[in-house]
Amino acid sequence: MKRAAVIGDPIGQSLSPAIFSFLSRHCGFNDFQYEALRVTPDHLADFVKQARKSFIGLNVTLPHKEKIKGHLDSLSPEAKAIGAINVVKFENGQAEGHNTDVQGLIDTFSENGIILDGKRVLIFGAGGAARAVCYVCGKFRAKEVVIWNKTLSRAEAVAGDFRIIFPNTSFKASQNLDKNSFSLKHSQLE
Repeated sequence: MKRAAVIGDPIGQSLSPAIFSFLSRHCGFNDFQYEALRVTPDHLADFVKQARKSFIGLNVTLPHKEKIKGHLDSLSPEAKAIGAINVVKFENGQAEGHNTDVQGLIDTFSENGIILDGKRVLIFGAGGAARAVCYVCGKFRAKEVVIWNKTLSRAEAVAGDFRIIFPNTSFKASQNLDKNSFSLKHSQLE
């Protein structure tokens, strides 16, 4: 039996087990088991050590997306740049971290004709998903990216990381939305 899981704390809200169970049945994978596992931050290291022996992979959610990288053997280029991991692949005792949000964003923007080149972008939040959006914005040459977060220091840290990776995009942190940070007109929100 091949095992995979989504890990987080809390985890009861996750729809991943239902989705993966449906997909495995639909695709005829009868030897696949997928579950949601609550892993507290203080047990993450021990869990990853044990998972190497019994799982083929993990989906990773809050609060582990950034912390898990210290327990892995390697990271994909996107995961390394972003600093957030949402998928772990186990193979031959090795654990490799990935961030699939990047490709999902690229595909979504492409399919919907969204061009980032020269645009101003506002991102709400400064967590792992926001870091993936920053990466895609920088890669596709957005002019300016404003990261709004209730904790300004967290937004500043994310902006600082991406200024280094993508110096041609202006990354800014904000705790307020006003004319000096990033103004939105009501008509732009409709």
